[in-house]
Amino acid sequence: MLFGEGAVVEYDHHPALWLRPYDEPAGDFDPPQNSPEHITARTKADHKAKTTGRKGEQKSTSYGSDAHERAKMIRLEAARAALLEVEQRTAGPKWKPKRKIPSRPFPSRMKKR
Repeated sequence: MLFGEGAVVEYDHHPALWLRPYDEPAGDFDPPQNSPEHITARTKADHKAKTTGRKGEQKSTSYGSDAHERAKMIRLEAARAALLEVEQRTAGPKWKPKRKIPSRPFPSRMKKR
């Protein structure tokens, strides 16, 4: 047996499904989600370590794990969208055209008596 007797085996998509582009006309990912070339059999502990990092011992994710990479991409997309929104709001001329100073009547002199 490949993983030893009694080992729990899970199947891991590589690259992760969320990283693959979705093909609307075909109704599947590219490459397809059930493509044997892109599925790897792993032990349960190994699969958890790849997904969450830190050798699968903790619930929090660590650098290099699939979950960390996905969270980072979501943060970067949100930051990019916010930056584009600010750029669109401030679009237009960067300088204001000069205006003529409005003229006003000067006070007239008081007449001497």
